Amino acid sequence: PDAATKPILFTSNGEDGHFFRIVFSLAGAGVRAFPPDEKDHKSIALGNEPALKLKPDAWTPVSVELRGSKATLKIGDFTKTYEHASIARPKTNLSIGFAFGTVSVKDLVVEK
Repeated sequence: PDAATKPILFTSNGEDGHFFRIVFSLAGAGVRAFPPDEKDHKSIALGNEPALKLKPDAWTPVSVELRGSKATLKIGDFTKTYEHASIARPKTNLSIGFAFGTVSVKDLVVEK
């Protein structure tokens, strides 16, 4: 991200919408799940990681592995696994979004 970039989102979706998201912001990273039985499609917090901040104008290796009901996030020396039943839902797509500024992605690999 450049210095003007606000939140950066990694989202994985199923046929009925979001089920997993990581939000990178100036406050760190928040990991969210979207329970399928939630009527308003509200998310719940799986974890908040204040130390996980993407540095402006620097490449940061990020790995997200979704396997069964678990999501493993790796950023630098940080590795943590989060678990929620919604993560096990069938996946249809993933997206990387942001507000303002510029985000560049290189060496993107998606494996099934």
